[in-house]
Amino acid sequence: MSKEKISTREKIVARALELFNDQGIEYVGVRELAKDLDMKGGNITYYFPTKDDIILELASRLSEDNNRVIVKKEDITIQGFLNIFEQAYQNHYKYRSLFLSFPNLLKQTPALSEKYHQRQLLRRDTITHQLKSLIKSGHLRELSTVELDVLLKSIVMTSRFWISDAVIENSSGPDAMMKYVKQVAGLLLLVATAKGRKIIEGALK
Repeated sequence: MSKEKISTREKIVARALELFNDQGIEYVGVRELAKDLDMKGGNITYYFPTKDDIILELASRLSEDNNRVIVKKEDITIQGFLNIFEQAYQNHYKYRSLFLSFPNLLKQTPALSEKYHQRQLLRRDTITHQLKSLIKSGHLRELSTVELDVLLKSIVMTSRFWISDAVIENSSGPDAMMKYVKQVAGLLLLVATAKGRKIIEGALK
């Protein structure tokens, strides 16, 4: 692929993300994007035949960004665990329009729904691994299977819906992100040992 084609493709993706974030995915179509970029619709559909293809590209990039952050580590610390979510939430905010429109996107875009559910299984497995590492290192107490599952689901729910909650609370923006990272810290605090509690309380300050 020529440099010109790569440049045009990247220009389309970058501006689509900006417009989606500013106006909402539901309100920006290929026609609006083409007008904004001063292009013909055919110039966009050459690279992305439909709007769904643009959305899938953005979702793929978000996934790649998170893949670099949410990785299994054997000697994870509590601060390292929280840093994972801080970095992941930065990625979420960059692609916030996807999260704000997520329920509809999953219904309307089968390919996205399938990939999302596959990724969620991997994400849950990775987070479970990290939590077990924190238990092994003595930062969290021993948890039953049920307790571990409840903790995992609570963390996942916070991560999945924090942007929507921030918008409802009128506190959207990069700074609001830390409020939800601290919520994850608060969940850990509920099952922390004395050793872990000291570190978590320091992080919460």
